[in-house]
Amino acid sequence: MISVYNSVINMQYNDKNLNLALVEALCSTGVTHFPDLQKIFSEAMHEPYNDTAKYNYRPIEPIQDKILSMLDETQLDKITNISWTPDGAELIRIIWPYWDGEDDYFEIKSLSGIEKLSKLRSLEIASLR
Repeated sequence: MISVYNSVINMQYNDKNLNLALVEALCSTGVTHFPDLQKIFSEAMHEPYNDTAKYNYRPIEPIQDKILSMLDETQLDKITNISWTPDGAELIRIIWPYWDGEDDYFEIKSLSGIEKLSKLRSLEIASLR
């Protein structure tokens, strides 16, 4: 499956997880809203969400792509704080409902491009392992 991410975001920020952190920041400040797992799942997967299904134990890439497509460059100037921590990142639980934190799938590995966030005042990134 080819990810929508590459074409939608145009790789503005090279790190997929930094982009997720930006969406998280926009949702946390009320600029946009956190997606509802039930709704985004049925939109992305064309079936109802089942909390006992095996797909909960891995990242659900169509949901991740849909969340990444929420990143709107015209809203980036509204970001003043970024917090990407395993206990606080709501998007992690939407993308991978039963993620156990034992791998680096959601680890931000590059901050390249972050200098474009002219109003950023605080940045909190915790190791996700």
